[in-house]
Amino acid sequence: MLFFKRIFAASAEPAPPREKRRSNRYVLNPAFPLQAVLSLTGRDNFGNPLRAADNKGWDWKGHLVDFSSSGARMHLPAAALAARGDDCHLKLSLDGYQLVIPSRIAHLREQRDHVVFGLALNLSEAQTRQAYRQLLELVVLGASLKPAKSPKPDDSGYLVEQYGGSADALLKVWRESARQAIAAFELKVKEYYIRGTARNRKLQYFAGGTGNTLQPIATAKGAEMRRLFQWVVPNISTSVPADVLAFLKLHA
Repeated sequence: MLFFKRIFAASAEPAPPREKRRSNRYVLNPAFPLQAVLSLTGRDNFGNPLRAADNKGWDWKGHLVDFSSSGARMHLPAAALAARGDDCHLKLSLDGYQLVIPSRIAHLREQRDHVVFGLALNLSEAQTRQAYRQLLELVVLGASLKPAKSPKPDDSGYLVEQYGGSADALLKVWRESARQAIAAFELKVKEYYIRGTARNRKLQYFAGGTGNTLQPIATAKGAEMRRLFQWVVPNISTSVPADVLAFLKLHA
C-alpha cells in the first residue's frame, strides 16, 4: 500500500535498484512511529532450520536502526536465530499502513543482549518499490535539513532562517528581530507548502501556482500534507536548532 497517492505521485519506473555497499543510510529517530517486524523461519541451537506449523515462520518484533535505498539494519532479541543467506520478510507498519518486503539476511552480528540483522531488500515488485521509496524519502526530507543561508531581515522586518537538504525540501523560519522568538515557519516539499504561525497552531497548505502565487489545496490533499508533516518532524536533523524543532512539534 502506498503511503502517499498525491504528494509523491508515482513516476516512470526505472529498473530495480542494485544493492550498493555505500548507499547512504538514514538513522530513524526513536520518536518516529514506525513499527518493524522480521518474519523468518529461524534455526535451532544447532543451526538447523525450523519450520512453523503454517510454514510461514515466526514474527520477531525488533527495532529498525537505519535503512538505505536497498537495505536495512534491525536489532532483534538474542533468541532470534538465523544464518546469513536466509530468506525473510520485513514488515513495516505506520499509522495503519503496512508494507511487507521480501528480504535476505546479508549479515549478522551478535551483541550482549541482542542481534544486529543486516537485510538486503528485494524491491523488484513495482508497488512495493514505490511505497518503500516514499517511506525513505519522507525520512530523508527531515534528516537532510541543514542551515542554507545566514539569517537576515525580509521586507516584513522579521529575521528569516533557511534550512535546505534534499532537492525537494526547504524550511524557512521567521523570528522577531528583538526577542528572537519564532513567529512562523514554512516547509516546502516539492511544489507544496505547509505553513504555521505562533498565533495559530492550525496548519495551512498551499500548492505552487503561476508566477509567485500560491493556491490553497483541496481537503483530501491537505490530509496527506498533514500526515507528511507529522512523519517528517520526528526525523529532522539536529542541524536545525532545538527551539525550531520544538516549534514544529507544537504544530504536528
